[in-house]
Amino acid sequence: MAKPKIDKNKLLALKERLEFGDIQRIANKLGLHRSTVAKVFKGEIRNFRVIEQAMNLINSRDRLIKALNITE
Repeated sequence: MAKPKIDKNKLLALKERLEFGDIQRIANKLGLHRSTVAKVFKGEIRNFRVIEQAMNLINSRDRLIKALNITE
């Protein structure tokens, strides 16, 4: 079964929601090189673990902002 392809625009939108240092955090957590993680967001390679970690970071941050009632 082929892996689904994610649109480059969606990958870029996801990357834009990451904060400074998040790509390195993802790389460290997954034992990958920073450039490998960056290539995922450029659409050059597919790695759904990277995308999952990015979503986890974004969702955690969103929940914290909501809990603290912070406006960005």
